[in-house]
Amino acid sequence: FARPSLIDERGEFLTSLVDMLTKKGHIVHQLGGGVEPQIPGAIKDDLSLPHAVDLLLSSKVHITIDTAFSWIASSYNHPVIGLYGKNYTDMKEGRIVSHNPINDNGIYLNRDKTQNMTVGEIEEALKQI
Repeated sequence: FARPSLIDERGEFLTSLVDMLTKKGHIVHQLGGGVEPQIPGAIKDDLSLPHAVDLLLSSKVHITIDTAFSWIASSYNHPVIGLYGKNYTDMKEGRIVSHNPINDNGIYLNRDKTQNMTVGEIEEALKQI
């Protein structure tokens, strides 16, 4: 995960997502800056960028709200589920897709607001990975 504060200020969505993943036997690591709040149930590693990339590439899939690690993962054609919405001023209608990295193994859930996404949608996307 990256940039959890952008998707869910209350933490309920991400906590539910981590719960779903751990119940399926996955270990959830949270990548990103030290200023981001920790997602309950996720392991928040304090890694340098090269070590974070190593961890990302050793994962089954990278689920993200932020494009930085998504672009890195996509440069290796690593599986990604991107959760994107109009959270930034340049993401106007029709522009959200322009933030999707080019990746044959990428699934992008583009919504008006990322807060409108459901854990079920991500669970369905995982089945395609």
